[in-house]
Amino acid sequence: MSKQVDYEIPAIERAAKRFEHHLRTFGFRESTIIDYTNRSRRYLTFCDTDRPTQEDAERFRDHLINRRLSRSSINNYSFVVQSYHKMIGNEVLLPHLKINEKLPYFFDERDIKQIFDSITNIKHLCILQIGFYTSLRASEVANLDDSDIDLINKTIRIRGGKGDRDALLYLNDICIDTIIKYLKKRPKRLIDGRQPLFYSTKNKRYDRKGIYNIFRRCKTNAGITKPGGSHVFFRHSSATLLLNRGCDLLTVKELLRHRDIKTTEKYLHLTDSEKRTKHDRYLRL
Repeated sequence: MSKQVDYEIPAIERAAKRFEHHLRTFGFRESTIIDYTNRSRRYLTFCDTDRPTQEDAERFRDHLINRRLSRSSINNYSFVVQSYHKMIGNEVLLPHLKINEKLPYFFDERDIKQIFDSITNIKHLCILQIGFYTSLRASEVANLDDSDIDLINKTIRIRGGKGDRDALLYLNDICIDTIIKYLKKRPKRLIDGRQPLFYSTKNKRYDRKGIYNIFRRCKTNAGITKPGGSHVFFRHSSATLLLNRGCDLLTVKELLRHRDIKTTEKYLHLTDSEKRTKHDRYLRL
């Protein structure tokens, strides 16, 4: 007697899909919708129900804290949890963690060079170079299409960045050379009606987590143990290097596409060697 196959979609998956549709009604970016939907799925799986309670929400938040996730990540999860509960008419309250505005760490010039020099995969090198030299967010790297790259004018177009803002950024000769080599090896793929610049071996467009995992492997292969993921590498480290080499704050603000220069000011930290150099250069009679 053949075993009966259960084709029923699990309740948690149905709930996650419903939440995904709910998010779309608020006009979130596609990358944000995917991220928040995945977070809701993890939350519901942890609770093992599509009708979690206030106690479940608090238990999940404690779980995240015990995992030592960053405060911003915990706050993002809390937002998703509260939004999901509001959708099902069962609102919960979760405290917001105050974010430390100080930049705790960055990769210095030696770390950056070591990471780049250790990469043997042309796709991974292309991803990390574009992210670093144009100070992109991981989600923006993942969202790039072939049509966003202009090799003649040496520019890259960002569609629907943070705040749903588009931007035109600059590519240097290092990036151009790597992109050309990468495109010669990479077959073109049409995925969801678009031609992504980067896609996985499973013929799927990378998401933010996929870009983070690529960087994590490259960092490990380079022997770098300093904390920090792709965001620290792409944005914190590039901004720090620009400022250390004398780039003015306003230009860095524009390159990172910050709305408020106060956000850029947090990168005004220098290594001890830079402080010593500037002290010896300027404080003299």
